[in-house]
Amino acid sequence: MTERITEKTIRKLRQEPPAPGPNGESRNLVVWDTEPKGFGVRITSAGAVAFVLRYVLDGRERRMTIGAYPDLSPSAARDEAIKLRGRIAIGDDPLANLEDRRLAPTVDQLCDRYIADPCRPSQQAKYGDDLQAAGRSAHPASARRPQGSGRQP
Repeated sequence: MTERITEKTIRKLRQEPPAPGPNGESRNLVVWDTEPKGFGVRITSAGAVAFVLRYVLDGRERRMTIGAYPDLSPSAARDEAIKLRGRIAIGDDPLANLEDRRLAPTVDQLCDRYIADPCRPSQQAKYGDDLQAAGRSAHPASARRPQGSGRQP
């Protein structure tokens, strides 16, 4: 099913969401937009609506969720899909970037790894100073953030 996704399209989809499967499992219906390529809206049998992007990079098909409706309007989601397609065109994989961020260790995990790592005797004094400094200056909110997130507490 292909058509330009608008507020009207979404209202129509919400009136008739896909029926659950025979075992009660949720089913999805995706309506693909005419432009940009691979942009669509997905509705579940529970009625949840989200904008999606399907693309192929290095011979691998990928599907990612851009955002939920009504948090994003169809036009804002389309604009984001265009930006993502631009990144994909130069070889960037936005879904892989998201996965990398999720898997990145938090500051807490990096500190635990540092503390658990045995060090050489010549480094013992510096190691103790580092632990003492970390205890004084570690910001609780930043400790749970992935390392390299770039956000300040």
